Parts: sequence; structure tokens; C-alpha cells
Amino acid sequence: MLNRDVLLITVMAGLASFATPSIAQDKSELRNEAKNQAAQIRSVGEPKDRCSLGAGFGPSGAITAVYGSPTFFIGDKLLLINGVDVKGQADKVNEVLRGIAPGSTISVKVERAGTEVDLAPSCGNSREHNATILSALDAAARGDFGQCFALFSSREDFSNYYAARWKLNCLKFTKKPSDWEIAGKTFTMLQLGVGEAVWEPSLRQQLVLTMRANERLVGESRYELLVKAAERWPGGEDIFKNSEPDRAQLRAAAEREIKSKLYDPDSARVEFPYDFTNSSWKPWFKKPIEGYWTCGHYNAKNRLGGYTGSAWFVVVLSDSAAVHYIELGTTDDFDLLSLQCQRALEHLDRAPAEVREAANTVAVPAQLSLGDEIKKLVELRNSGALTEEEFQAAKQRLLNSPVSP
Repeated sequence: MLNRDVLLITVMAGLASFATPSIAQDKSELRNEAKNQAAQIRSVGEPKDRCSLGAGFGPSGAITAVYGSPTFFIGDKLLLINGVDVKGQADKVNEVLRGIAPGSTISVKVERAGTEVDLAPSCGNSREHNATILSALDAAARGDFGQCFALFSSREDFSNYYAARWKLNCLKFTKKPSDWEIAGKTFTMLQLGVGEAVWEPSLRQQLVLTMRANERLVGESRYELLVKAAERWPGGEDIFKNSEPDRAQLRAAAEREIKSKLYDPDSARVEFPYDFTNSSWKPWFKKPIEGYWTCGHYNAKNRLGGYTGSAWFVVVLSDSAAVHYIELGTTDDFDLLSLQCQRALEHLDRAPAEVREAANTVAVPAQLSLGDEIKKLVELRNSGALTEEEFQAAKQRLLNSPVSP
């Protein structure tokens, strides 16, 4: 029979393998998203034989990708289709196209490089394109992520950010995808997104956050290429600057929340040896929590007046320093958070000065005299916070050896 401690270590090591930080969606969330998107597409009557422009367009109606069409250029902004005003209305573009038969020649007015241009493209047929999207989403909804990945990889007209995002997320849930394949598909997705965001400003803010969350994954050189491309957006440098969180503020908010959970917050020592990273933290048996997270150490006095010993904590915050999640570990030999944080260190850089050092150093209170310490214990006993046994044990410890700060 296995020794009890050996068994515990084995079980906990296995559990820890499921508790590492994540940058992917939860599997059930991805399935639900696929189910909802498929339902939305079907609710408007797709797939059907109807007009296709042979080009992809974003939320504002700007052409972001061209699939063999000689008529449209990337960056064209759709203004009129058969005389109907569709400017800035992607939903209206689709509504109009759904009422036009494949093979029809239509009149389209676009804005190209600041000039209005009249075009007369011939419609393709969107049925096969949309049917493949639906098949891929259906596969993801039922948990067949390999089929989802294969379908989103099957067509040349899926070389856009939307399809690349689905391809990547489905790949992550196939059996044992390699790290280099995940990194490569992530880089491709971000490249496509950065290119489309040149013409679609509404994509930029979220793309910057997604880039930051995947910086470590794609690697330094490829990340620099993405940043340089994104900084060429109008106002791109400001978008990056504004997306960088105030790390001193993150530390202050995290420390404040940690101390609020402790019996004696004034005695707390909170250490931030590691920087905050932007991805997600996967608590035990819960869904991943997105945000800026880090692991660190805390120590504080308990109600007996003694320090409990250094233990791990994890905290997840928004970029504006709102606390999304906090968990305090213990000094137990088999503390689960300790295992989880130690496994997570490969995802964390050493803390910069603004994270490592508190912005405002709080003076350490003067050491209380023995009489003051005993008086404090008496007050705790009288208030009911300590039992008589606890009071006597704490008093004896004080008499034998002073509490070390």
C-alpha cells in the first residue's frame, strides 16, 4: 500500500497539472459561443443561395479582405448597394445581399482613398462559404474541435481574423497540440487582426489587449513585428500607451484586498516578487478568470498574536485595478495554491520596482511591551474572540519568548 504522504503528493501533483494559468477560453464557454453564433446565422436564413461580393468586410462596412475579386480593393468603404444606403452598416450590407440572387450584376458605390467610385461587380454565391462556417461552428458546439479546426482551415476565403480566431481556439482543444503550432496560429491570427484593424477602428482596442495577453507565447521578435504594424494605425502609439496598466496601482489594489482578508491587517507583510501578467488564472474547479494576475507571499499575525508564516497568494485584477479574484494560501504542507503558484512561475517575470516596492512605505509600529501584549490578549478573551484555553496558551508563549515581528 502506498504511504499516505506519497499518495497525497501524487494526487496533488496530478491536480496541479490542471491548475496552470490559461490564455484560452474555457471549453464549455467555447462550445456555448459556437452554439450561439450558429443560431444567430441560421436565424437570418443562412445558408442560402444569395449574392456574395467575393470580399470580406468589417462592422463599419470597410473591405478588409479580397478573395479573388478584381472589383474591390482592401480599404474600400461600402456606401451604396443597388441604391440602398449601407454606409457604416455591416448588418445592412448583409440584409441587402440576402435579397439578391447569385450571378446578378449589381451597382456599388464605395469610398476609395477619399474619392467615391462606382463599381458594377457580378455576384458570387455565398451558400458554400456560410454552410462551411455553420458546419465548423456545429462541430465546436458538440465538442468536436478537431473537425472545427479542419473546416476553418479548408477554404482560402477563411483567411481573415474571424476564421483564424476560431481555428486557433479549436486547435487548443484538440488532442495535445504542440506549443509551436499554437504559437504560430496565434501569430497568424494577430497578423490578420492587425491588418483588418487598419480599416476597422472598432477592432483596435480589443486587439491590443489580445496582443498583450499573448506576448510571451508568440515570442519577442514576432511580438515586435505586430507592435510595429499596429503602431501604424492612426493613433496606434497612443492606443498602446493607454492600454498599459499602472502597475503601482495594481499592486496597491491587490495589497489592500489581501489585507482586508486578514485578522490583523496592520501586521501584514505582503511581498510581490513577480510582475503582473495579462492572461487568465484558472482556479481549482472554476472557469478561467481573465485579467492581470500575479502570485506572491503574505504573512500576518493570527488572533493568538503570532505570525502564521509566509504563504502564497494569487490575485487577478482588471487593467483599471478592480479586483476580479483573490485567493490566500496556507502554510500547510499540502497547500494547493502553493503548488499552483509554483507551477505558474514560468509565466511570470521578475517584478519591476513599481510592483516590488510599495508606493508609500508604511512605518512599522513600535514593538508592544509584554504588559501591553498580555493586556491585548485579555481584551480578546473578554470579548469572546479567544477561549480560555487559547488565552492561556498565548499568554504562556509570550512569557516564554517575546513575539518576533
